[in-house]
Amino acid sequence: MSELIYKKPRKVNLNQVEPRELNLPSLDEIQKAQQEQLVELARARFGFHQNGINLLFTPLNIDASQSEQQILRLIMQAPPIERSDQILYAIASDNINPQIANNILRAIGLLERLSQVQALENP
Repeated sequence: MSELIYKKPRKVNLNQVEPRELNLPSLDEIQKAQQEQLVELARARFGFHQNGINLLFTPLNIDASQSEQQILRLIMQAPPIERSDQILYAIASDNINPQIANNILRAIGLLERLSQVQALENP
């Protein structure tokens, strides 16, 4: 009777493998796919694929011609609970580029963290 022998699989040295052999998408392809998914998510969130849109807030007047700074000022005037919905609505209605929306969301997150730190330092 032969005994079972475990053979450790050979390790593949990734430094020796050509990137073309791995068939990995490029960073640009990944970012583009993520932006397309974000637009689809925003449209689905507000029912743009169906006939009705149900909003629990008043949309801000965000326009594609506005700069990131102008849009950020508008968003910061909205209540904190509505800010992400305002941005998603602007994406869904094609009033804002997903890359700009991502930058604005990142800036809002930083501003909120800074205000939390200041609140902790000044009780």
